[in-house]
Amino acid sequence: MAIIGTRVARVDGYERVSGKALYTADWKQPRMLYAEVVSSTRPHAEVVSVDTSEALRVPGVEAIVDCKETGITWSEGEPARSRMLLDEHIRFVGEIVAAVAAKTRYAAHEAAEKVRVVYNDLPAVYDPEEALKKEAPQIWTSGNLRQIQRYERGFVEKGFQEADLIFEDTFRTSRFHNAAMETGASLAWWTGGNLTVIASTQSVTGARAGLAKDLQIPLSKVRVIALYKGGGFGNRSNAVNHDLLAAILAKKTGKPVLLEFSRYDEFLGSHGRWPTVQHYRIGVKKDGEVTALQLRAYADMGAYHRRSPEIPYIRGPPEFYRCPNMKLEVYAAYTNTPFTGSMRAPPAVAGCFGSESLMDHVANQMKIDPVEFRLKNHIIKADNKDEYTSNGITECIRKGAEIIDWKRVWHPPSQGPTYGSLNHGVGMAIGGWMARLVSASAIMKVNRDGSAHLVVGVTDIGGGAKTVLSMIAADTLGIPLQDVKVTWGDTDVCPFAPGETGSRTTTNVGLAVKVAAEDAKSQLLAKASQMLDVDPHGLDVADGTIFRRDEPATRIPLSKVAETMPDAIIGKATTDPKLPSGKARFSFAAHFAEVLVDKEVGKIIVKRYVAVHDSGRIVNPLTAENQVQGGVTMGLGLALTEEQIVNKSTGYLENPSLWTYRLPMHLDVPKIEVHFVETDDPYGPKSLGEPPVVPVCAAIANAVYNAVGARVKEIPLTPERVLRAMNTTQTIPSDVNRRHS
Repeated sequence: MAIIGTRVARVDGYERVSGKALYTADWKQPRMLYAEVVSSTRPHAEVVSVDTSEALRVPGVEAIVDCKETGITWSEGEPARSRMLLDEHIRFVGEIVAAVAAKTRYAAHEAAEKVRVVYNDLPAVYDPEEALKKEAPQIWTSGNLRQIQRYERGFVEKGFQEADLIFEDTFRTSRFHNAAMETGASLAWWTGGNLTVIASTQSVTGARAGLAKDLQIPLSKVRVIALYKGGGFGNRSNAVNHDLLAAILAKKTGKPVLLEFSRYDEFLGSHGRWPTVQHYRIGVKKDGEVTALQLRAYADMGAYHRRSPEIPYIRGPPEFYRCPNMKLEVYAAYTNTPFTGSMRAPPAVAGCFGSESLMDHVANQMKIDPVEFRLKNHIIKADNKDEYTSNGITECIRKGAEIIDWKRVWHPPSQGPTYGSLNHGVGMAIGGWMARLVSASAIMKVNRDGSAHLVVGVTDIGGGAKTVLSMIAADTLGIPLQDVKVTWGDTDVCPFAPGETGSRTTTNVGLAVKVAAEDAKSQLLAKASQMLDVDPHGLDVADGTIFRRDEPATRIPLSKVAETMPDAIIGKATTDPKLPSGKARFSFAAHFAEVLVDKEVGKIIVKRYVAVHDSGRIVNPLTAENQVQGGVTMGLGLALTEEQIVNKSTGYLENPSLWTYRLPMHLDVPKIEVHFVETDDPYGPKSLGEPPVVPVCAAIANAVYNAVGARVKEIPLTPERVLRAMNTTQTIPSDVNRRHS
């Protein structure tokens, strides 16, 4: 493999940095209208009336749709309930109640402000534990409980009986927003009964299916295009509300309609990560072996939740640790707050922060090196029974500890070097993310001039999917990378792809590309075998040349073979790999952070960060490093500064802007050192987009504890929370039970 494993710049890098790449809002159509949404100002209410008369008098306004007339379901908006696209039952401040289409943005904005909505206010509830009480206001007629998710292995009470020490603690994670660079946008138009949508989606095939379902039209009449996407992080999975609204307004006006969210609309009308409260109880033997772990947690879904009920709300302890006795109960509750959904490793960030903070606390209380504690207890088999296809967690921990020089820099809590008011600290955490196998398709054409044309249904949301898939195609065909052209992101011409969510693209679409390229290659070799008078199995391709394996000097340019064909050679593949019974697949990571904490003001300065990952074979080290650096940067924001603040009296989001929702800036981010442990996984590369964000909050929190000897139990680790923790006496909890003292 001449190309795989080398550092290759993005094949579309020039288009992205030069401004030539067309993102959704860059598209233009003749007679195009602009749309703007009208959002609710109440946290919980019934809409009595919507008066659009004054808005319709604004010059340039061509159509308005509102919740009193649009009986369309947004099936992707709440898979566990029937959610209307525009609902008369308002469940949070910011719920869309109407949308305006006009000839200019200014007219649309003016008209939106003149739509008059009369509400019948209802009592609201903002806390998930309060929402589950009998007397709580009912957000849904079926109640405020979305679901209770349970997981159990072994016998947890037996595990506690075997323990020498029992610890209990509570950890909290805040509400976070995906805050992608590109805000939500959709451009829709109809040609007869056929709908075309330029969508800012992470899945053109998923968006197409959702639009067809909700608009009740045949799938064949929907085309979705997404050539460039400015980030998503789970926020744009499948069809979203602005896709539907743009399509409805376009149908009503007979003209193309562009609906582009403002940043304010984005914070209110696009989902973020749900907050959690996690109550842990853990049993440990004197030698540090964990015998039992129990979790009771509450997850705040907001008014809606854009994830399937089958997917966990908190995950981590069972996947990171081999503790034989576990019991987890997670109560997912609706509240009158902005709706939630997927955000980069959705349930794992919260679960890792809680469980890894607890594990670190236990190790320190028992005076065990935190690295040795993880090595003693980390997962070996999935659910303690299934073999992993590959498992590099031990090597990740050891390699990370060696790189950061753990034995030298680690010290007992609050006993490290000081620099005036700055205390030094170092911490670590383990984590990871599932590496799923799903179906995908690809088409590989070899043109008569010897060049290749790859057709895939990916969106390429920024991770470099087109580059990686081109590398796989070029290596399989044995041709230079520059000879591979890619067509992507258009449901009318591209085959099925699972969508760029769940870290599935390189593994699954990459496999389809490989098989499709092998199909095309076999056709080439069959033709070349006639020309070279040798069995096809005796031939191979490299550097655009077909040659005999036994006589490499006997060769012929690939183009000379291709030009004898009547047209392009077409290789096709639809792959659907399955894990055999008793096997599991997971990507692992170990992260290490070195910090300085200012004891006077509570400020945290991250000085060094080391991330070691097991993601199987690395196809492109350059974009792989970028993925890890981006994930860690996002994790630093979650750990230190980011938090959506909902006013618990009014339901209003208090910081719906990039000025007040504090994303990490260049000066906040240290050099992120990325290293890989390349395990030999029989199914190829493993997930990489999501694992990097998982351990970050816990690694930073553990480093802060090491610096000041005070445990901050809620993220983000704001200066106020750091100071509050330092002013609390840190002792072994009173509920520690010394069974065998």
